[in-house]
Amino acid sequence: MATEPCRADQEAVEANKAMQLRAVVAADRELLTPAEAAAELRVTAEQIRSLIRRGELAAINVGGGAKRPLYRIGRQALDEFLSRRQQLGPAAKPVRVKRRPCVRDHFPDLK
Repeated sequence: MATEPCRADQEAVEANKAMQLRAVVAADRELLTPAEAAAELRVTAEQIRSLIRRGELAAINVGGGAKRPLYRIGRQALDEFLSRRQQLGPAAKPVRVKRRPCVRDHFPDLK
């Protein structure tokens, strides 16, 4: 006679699998506040909001009122932002061109 797993054990295994699946989905949907994202990037929360307003950082507005929007930043959006901003070498130093003041030639015929 073959032993079948008891129904309670089978339900417990299925519940555990479902809980693990929910944890994976929740990890993909992890949302950060501007302050949390700012702490990771070592900038201020206002700089994060400025990046969102300029469209450089994707965010979700969970606020419903006409007051200040309540932004949440997805982990994937933050990672994509960082990959776009990554520099492979040192930043190129801009070349400054010295301009000389326009001097009027008082003796144009002497050339």
